[in-house]
Amino acid sequence: MLRLINTIKEEKWIKGVRTGDALLIYSLRCKGEKKYIKKLYGSNFFQMRMLIPREGSHIRVIGIKQEEKFRNRIKRAVLRNSTILMNKVKEDEELLLELISISEEIKNQKIKNQKNLFKIIKKLLEKHYFLFFLCFSLGAVLFENKHLVKDKKLARKVLKIHDNWRNTLFEKEMGILDKLEEFLKNLAIEIKIKDFEDLYYLEIKEFEKVLRDGFITNELKKRIYRRKKGFAYISFPNKIKIIEDHKILKELEDYFKEDLSTNVLKGTVGFRGKNKIIKGKARIVKDPRTKIKIEQNTILIVLQTTPDFVPIIKNFSGIIADEGGITSHAAIISREFKIPCIIGTQVATKVLKDGDLVEMDTEKGIVKILKRVK
Repeated sequence: MLRLINTIKEEKWIKGVRTGDALLIYSLRCKGEKKYIKKLYGSNFFQMRMLIPREGSHIRVIGIKQEEKFRNRIKRAVLRNSTILMNKVKEDEELLLELISISEEIKNQKIKNQKNLFKIIKKLLEKHYFLFFLCFSLGAVLFENKHLVKDKKLARKVLKIHDNWRNTLFEKEMGILDKLEEFLKNLAIEIKIKDFEDLYYLEIKEFEKVLRDGFITNELKKRIYRRKKGFAYISFPNKIKIIEDHKILKELEDYFKEDLSTNVLKGTVGFRGKNKIIKGKARIVKDPRTKIKIEQNTILIVLQTTPDFVPIIKNFSGIIADEGGITSHAAIISREFKIPCIIGTQVATKVLKDGDLVEMDTEKGIVKILKRVK
């Protein structure tokens, strides 16, 4: 294990990529990306990711070397022909329509048929997760380098198509996964476990074994119990490692520990706006459907935005998000409404409190706390 820890510490990491996935979904995501990246780019490339949930928190990281290597491979192609991104977005949209249709069907079937339908859904989800990663990367590369593209009109059109896809993606994904819960509930009854949500703590290969066998072993039940207290899921180029030892988890958690005492946060500019410096009072919003009074010069602080935020987002003078890059929903929607935005701060929702006076530098991507509430 010491060798593993040293390997992790030798890497440079990007933090905060799509936090919140359960192990079952996250392992399926990694499997899909790995499978199709191998087909397109050879067996020696795959991202290294890690998930450490402890006390309800998640740490998600990607190896910078792997990220840069992948970006460099796709950059030349998309700048030469930006329709590559458009075609991949259309391919994923068609795939999502198929997934929505089958997930609707699974609700009204008996457990035997649900198992067969799940096998189809699993294959489609694998490809979708790869296409999401590919389109996300292609979109970011094209956006960052759009000034280098010869046909700028076409590039703008393609980026608009990409933005529309990205804006509706989260809602579609959640709709598909919500409909699968009926299947998980029926499976939990069949294998005699009380809480169907325990199944989310299985890695996809473990889950497939339960489907084949029609029962869950005591060893898997013990793993679920341990993982509820914390685990790390590490995906190397040629192997998967799941760590449940709490001493090792504590060491990893301390290594990736975020500084919550800072008064300065660094992120990426999603939209600059007319003024370089924006000042306002922080307002953390977890559920956009909750009725809240928004005063003038209020800055929205959020983990990430979803389509549910659209009705209220125009009332804020700025947006600061923990997660996301320049093709994230927050960045896209801020450009649409012309609202200054800084994303990828990692810890804004943990460091800031409602009422804190903050300053956004939308040229450098820096957030400063000017005055904290008592």
